[in-house]
Amino acid sequence: MAKSNSTSIPLIRFFQQENWYHDLFIKYGDPRTTNSFLLRTPEAMLIIVILYLIFVVAAPRIMEKRPAMDLKKLIIVYNFALVGLSGYMCVEFLLVATLLGYSYSCQPVDWEYKRDSLNMRSVRKNLSSAIDKGCKIFWNFGNVVKYFGYVMINVSWLFFFSKIVELADTVFFILRKKNSQVTFLHVYHHATMIINWWMAAKYVPIGQSFFVGVVNSFIHTLMYVYYALAALGPEMQKYLWWKKYMTKLQLIQFVLVVSHTGNNLFYRMDCDYPWLYNTITFYYTWSMLFLFLNFYYQTYISRKRADKVKKEPTKSKLETEGNGHVKEVKNNGEKLVRSRKTNGFVD
Repeated sequence: MAKSNSTSIPLIRFFQQENWYHDLFIKYGDPRTTNSFLLRTPEAMLIIVILYLIFVVAAPRIMEKRPAMDLKKLIIVYNFALVGLSGYMCVEFLLVATLLGYSYSCQPVDWEYKRDSLNMRSVRKNLSSAIDKGCKIFWNFGNVVKYFGYVMINVSWLFFFSKIVELADTVFFILRKKNSQVTFLHVYHHATMIINWWMAAKYVPIGQSFFVGVVNSFIHTLMYVYYALAALGPEMQKYLWWKKYMTKLQLIQFVLVVSHTGNNLFYRMDCDYPWLYNTITFYYTWSMLFLFLNFYYQTYISRKRADKVKKEPTKSKLETEGNGHVKEVKNNGEKLVRSRKTNGFVD
């Protein structure tokens, strides 16, 4: 019985080891990211998330008796900067993945850390012209592949760090007293994306995690274009008719990620990509999909129905009682407005 229990709880036995902390965050992390800023261990990242949550709770109370801050110029610069950053990351993810022949179905991680598991024919085809034009003067073919592998690692770290930068969205809302924008969905999304991508940049900066980076950075490029134009002033509103489609694109994003990770969890089970991170991403993305669906329903369906009811003209119906009185009854169920004696005519 004792033997059965000991083998059934490997996780507990792992944390009973003397060096479990070092093993968890150093030994089992990708050695190429160990010394990257904020990636060595999770303390700094968790402190940032905790401070963010404290700010979300405390700052609105502090701002209650203070005037809203005018941050228009700063927000315009910030939004356009995020357009550039998101666009750069999208192109970098896509370009490097294409050059290295990454698979959109299953891109495993090479645990020997010599190079990524690649479709070498695709690599040779896509890089042959660049190599012929001079790369091979400085590198052999293996070094070229290794170089682009490091580019992928760097852009994965940048993607993680961009999620910290994007916490400024919430800061700006609160300082401008736009507290209605700071919903559960907003806070949940910003806080958890930092944790999620810390794990990705720390443990799996290469491999098929690039797919989430491509899709998300593309959506965020468009999203910050919208925010930047909106911040320019009311005169830009006529160019922002596509707001509704942004939410639809975000929903499509989550469907793509769920399909991508689900493919490896339930169909391509032979894919040599960490099962645990795939599982985390799969269920986390489902949570985002449900929350965004609820947001879409409340914003564009439920509210539209309510507005339609409000805009309908109030119709009156005159009902004549048997005693010759005429009463006006409104179709929205309001109480009797007037009652008078008539001779069968209504003036």
